[in-house]
Amino acid sequence: MALSATALYQGDLKCTAKLAGSETSIATDAKGTPGVFSPTDVLSAALATCTASMIGFVANQQNLDMTGLSVEVDKEMQQSPASVKTFKVKVTFPKIALEDSMKKRLEGAAKACPVKNSLNPSIEIVTEFVY
Repeated sequence: MALSATALYQGDLKCTAKLAGSETSIATDAKGTPGVFSPTDVLSAALATCTASMIGFVANQQNLDMTGLSVEVDKEMQQSPASVKTFKVKVTFPKIALEDSMKKRLEGAAKACPVKNSLNPSIEIVTEFVY
């Protein structure tokens, strides 16, 4: 599974997203252009930035600085029908002390991401939290 998108939380409820290239093309496995991102990569970026933003929002309410939080999203496609089969989400928190109760709140915020909740329920989403 290739890395599709990474979101970095910048603080003040802002994120940056990183994708390869600045053009879109159909996926390379469908004879699209190598080195540019596909529409499903954009979906990965939406999931990454939404997850980071939701965590940042809850952290901001608690006066916690999440600057440097990273959310990496990898996707696995299926052929028929052509669609995302699995998203693997890796949330890496900045090195700050967090109580278990706060970790649960932040993980709950990630799971409340509207993009995640808008996806077809047949798409498997595996989330790993790294503290």
